[in-house]
Amino acid sequence: MFISLLYQEYKALEKASKSQAVIDAIGELIARGPWYNASLAVTHKRHSVSCTFPVSGPQGSGIFQLRVVRNAGNN
Repeated sequence: MFISLLYQEYKALEKASKSQAVIDAIGELIARGPWYNASLAVTHKRHSVSCTFPVSGPQGSGIFQLRVVRNAGNN
């Protein structure tokens, strides 16, 4: 699940880099902030992992939030 989370984080940054709303808010060339400012939460009952991490661009900064959920039957 951790590898899936890293992949989802990468995909979130990739998708956000193409979002006009994000570009308007913090600019292009979005950079991920330091790992020690990120948070990770695991929910065993719901089979999910949530992550927040800081991002910045030339016009400002923000927090990205993502959640990975394992569907029933997937291992």
